[in-house]
Amino acid sequence: MTVSVYAHNNIIRVTDLHDELPPATKSALRLYGFSRKGDELLAQLDEHQELLPSVLDLLQGTGSSIKLVGDAKDIIRLGQEAKEELKDSRRRGADVKSGNLNQPENTDFRAFLEHGLQRPLLQHQVKAALHLLNVAHGANFSVPGAGKTSVVLAVYEYLRLRGLVNTLFVVGPRSAFAPWQSEFELTLGRRPSVQVLAGGDVRDRHSKYYARSTSPEELYLTTYHTLSRDRQQVQHLLQERNTDAFFVIDEAHYMKQDEGVWASALADTSKLARKRCVLTGTPFPKHYGDGINQFDVLYPNSGIFGSRVRQEIRRASEAGQHHVARTLIEPRIGSLFYRVRKSELGLTPPVFHPATRITMNPIERELYECIQRRIGELAQSLSDFDLATSINLQRGRQIRRRQAISYSALLLSGIDGYTEMLIDPNNESLANKIRHYDEIETPAKLETLSGMLQNFNREGKKVVIWANFVGTLRRIKQECDRLNLESKIVYGATPLEDGIEEDSRDTIIESFKDASSGMNILIANPAACAESVSLHKTCSNAIYYDLSYNCAEYLQSIDRIHRVGGSEQKLSYYHFLQYRDTFEDQIMSNLTDKTLRMAAVIDQDFPLALNELPELEQDLDDIIA
Repeated sequence: MTVSVYAHNNIIRVTDLHDELPPATKSALRLYGFSRKGDELLAQLDEHQELLPSVLDLLQGTGSSIKLVGDAKDIIRLGQEAKEELKDSRRRGADVKSGNLNQPENTDFRAFLEHGLQRPLLQHQVKAALHLLNVAHGANFSVPGAGKTSVVLAVYEYLRLRGLVNTLFVVGPRSAFAPWQSEFELTLGRRPSVQVLAGGDVRDRHSKYYARSTSPEELYLTTYHTLSRDRQQVQHLLQERNTDAFFVIDEAHYMKQDEGVWASALADTSKLARKRCVLTGTPFPKHYGDGINQFDVLYPNSGIFGSRVRQEIRRASEAGQHHVARTLIEPRIGSLFYRVRKSELGLTPPVFHPATRITMNPIERELYECIQRRIGELAQSLSDFDLATSINLQRGRQIRRRQAISYSALLLSGIDGYTEMLIDPNNESLANKIRHYDEIETPAKLETLSGMLQNFNREGKKVVIWANFVGTLRRIKQECDRLNLESKIVYGATPLEDGIEEDSRDTIIESFKDASSGMNILIANPAACAESVSLHKTCSNAIYYDLSYNCAEYLQSIDRIHRVGGSEQKLSYYHFLQYRDTFEDQIMSNLTDKTLRMAAVIDQDFPLALNELPELEQDLDDIIA
């Protein structure tokens, strides 16, 4: 009895010409997802690399002679090679993490780290680099500020000098582009040839993938969004005979966004690289299921989880059974990632000054009380709405409350998806006070901030000001202009490239970091500037004009001025402006509690999913207190 097994793309076809397969075997194939089409059994599954070996085992049990057709032989061979690679990486990764570094290659690499870099690695970075070198493909889940970029660059340079790779292909947010270029020069002592493959004219960008040069650029930078659109062009670039790429996925927690499109594009393209790594300080931003894509991309076709375990991890994660999901995922990935914890960085403790308590000026107090009173009146009717509507109303009301303690002129602005009028539009007196607020009153916070900025200016100190509303950022900028203090704003709408009338985000940040630029005040939104930005070398002071309940953004913003490579000796100072007799102290208390709990999570040996601790989840008390 001869059975033909054909495989190509996502199709497996089993042909039993003489209908000799036992009924039990046919039933088992149907359980695997096969359906009959003529004299063939056909399966169309995305995970056929895992399915094919199971099908062959099943058919061999019948004593059949099996003929492999199409890509079946290659799939089996590649699957076996991937399993061996995974097995070897697990063994070598475990050796490094346990301190077994006796291999000759490790001795050579450590000698290179001592003498072959412009800027030597710190001790905690050395072990992370040894881990990444030893595993075929690895993950670095170190906390923000641990120097993950430098670790990758050191391993890249070592492999490049040995002819194993010749280009770095980095996928990440646009905010990471400038740090990759600057860290390259600082760590390796030379400027790379760089090609940015993101934005701009599509035809012009596509032409860059087909450059006539005999060798690739040394550093390619692109975004998740662009990669998903240009996957065929990226595949062409990586398949060129003279391209041996080290493929880096930076801020890899973004991978799960866009309904799996980004993860699919990364899987299709990164497998063509010589070496792969993922970098993120928050590998499981919601639950352990978030980490599956990262390791599937690192070790495709290896069966690192297997379809059954993958489903169980996702089911347990979505059901809130985080301890079950952790038990399933930890032994499969534990030796494949390295993590430097916050406590290992050797940084000076950050200095958090007690909040500066400020009395509201009369009009902002009147408007705040009006908002509070109206929200209290409306709260009784929340039970009349369905849950989704109720939550949406509470979010909108909370934004209004936060606007009232940030900048009163925002109170008539629109909020997406929220139409309640908390200020009676027929009350012309109140409405006019908001419309003409800047003409009749200066916020008390802004008056306090002005004094602080003038003191910092006299002392020649740089300061970053964090605020959450665009209108507030602009009002602070106006005050800086009035005081003749040079300042710039960075928020979501700040252009990514320099224009005729406006500087780009990177230009502004680099100017602020320049000790001699004269631009000593950066006014920023945590959502746009709290990630992949290092300000610690020239700035030691941060002022929080207002706060949100987003603890992840808050912690990221703290790390902008408190990082490896500057904060080992000098102190970082944090200042908070807070209105008396408002709910603002509740936001501060909420963030403080979350920060302490999250710090406990971050300092675990295994990087826990944040939702493993239920109290870390945002509940309705965060939405409206």
